[in-house]
Amino acid sequence: MKGYYTQEESGTDLRVPTGRLRIEVMNLPELQDLINQAKHEADQLQRTINRLSSFNLEIDFGLDESTSSES
Repeated sequence: MKGYYTQEESGTDLRVPTGRLRIEVMNLPELQDLINQAKHEADQLQRTINRLSSFNLEIDFGLDESTSSES
C-alpha cells in the first residue's frame, strides 16, 4: 500500500486542515473476498443463534430403582 497527503491552500487558516489523501491498494480483490466471506459466516452464525434461541429442551432427572446404590 502506498499513499501520500497534500495540504490544500484553502485549509491552512482553518482549525482542521483540509487536504487530499491518496491511498493505492494492490490487493483490493482479496479484501473484497474476505469481506464477503465474513458476511457469509456472520449470516450462518445468525441462523444458528436463531435456531438455538427457539430450541425447547425439557429434561427430567430421576433414579431408577435398579440403578440406585444400596447401603
